[in-house]
This record gives sequence, structure tokens and C-alpha cells, in this order.
Amino acid sequence: MARISPNLHVRALTTEAAAGQRYIASGPVLWMAEIVETIRRECPSSARRVPRRRLPDWLVRLSAFFVPVTRSCLFELGKYRSVSGTKAFRDFGWEPRPAATTIRDTVASLERSK
Repeated sequence: MARISPNLHVRALTTEAAAGQRYIASGPVLWMAEIVETIRRECPSSARRVPRRRLPDWLVRLSAFFVPVTRSCLFELGKYRSVSGTKAFRDFGWEPRPAATTIRDTVASLERSK
């Protein structure tokens, strides 16, 4: 595995061959259920506060009548957005941080900010 490098933006700005190119700096897209499972596995002390059941799509749609924030997200319900950082890896050897590390660090940051 290549060395993980967080400086894709710097490399893209300072490499002449990258001029006019677009690079996606993203790891794989995860479903919410995958994020929940990662929190349970990686952050057991926070796992009790993670929902155990999945909210059915019909209930999310119903709640949108009463919760404006939910209404604004309905178009994303059930859609999978596939992205790939392959070009960034090919051109710069860049890899995103592992998803589990990012999720674990995010949970720790949220715990500290309480």
C-alpha cells in the first residue's frame, strides 16, 4: 500500500502537469449503516448512543412534512454516489485516510467538544 498523503491539494497546485485537471480527494462512499457499524467496532464507549435500528424510507418521507431539514435531503434518499480517487492515486500516489480512522477521529473530536 502506498504511503497515505494528506496533501493532494498542494501537489495538484504545484505540479505543472496537474494544471486544468480535477482531482477527487475522497475515499469510498459509505452507507449510514456502514458508518454505524464502524462506530460500534472502533468506538465502543460511544456505541450506546448510535441508533440500533434503521429508519424506513417511508417514515423519513413522512417526517419531511414536518421537518424542513429532512425535506431538503429527500432527493438523496436511497441513492449511492460513487466517487473515485483513482486519478489522484495514479498521478500523485495519493490515498485517502482509511474510513475507520476518519470515523474514529471524528467521534473522538465530537466527544471532546461536549
